[in-house]
Amino acid sequence: MNITPLLIDSTDNEFNPDGVLTDWLKEIFNFQQCYKQLECGIRERVLEQTSAANAVSYVGQCPVNAVITLQATMTRELKRLSNDIEQCDTRTKSIASFDQLKSHTMRLKQLNHQAQTRLYLATLPAS
Repeated sequence: MNITPLLIDSTDNEFNPDGVLTDWLKEIFNFQQCYKQLECGIRERVLEQTSAANAVSYVGQCPVNAVITLQATMTRELKRLSNDIEQCDTRTKSIASFDQLKSHTMRLKQLNHQAQTRLYLATLPAS
């Protein structure tokens, strides 16, 4: 069974646009899901805790300001990605365009990982 990576290293001679697009679609879907979970899940926990206490600085073991900062970063990244896509000439399918898409995919993956970490910390009991 021959398994090939979805993302092609820039040093490879191969050019796999389908793999790049598949990876990007997966990460943009995960990005949307993580953002929604941060937005809804953390907000609910903050509201639950504010009824019991005046100020909430943590949800579980996750600092609330870390979630707010991450959401702002995710919003900026989504705007940047949107701007880059709008400026992309769809008639040319250059390697540079796919390299940019791979770069966006890596950034989305990083932000998704950060969001998943925050969500996990929010489920842990406060220490």
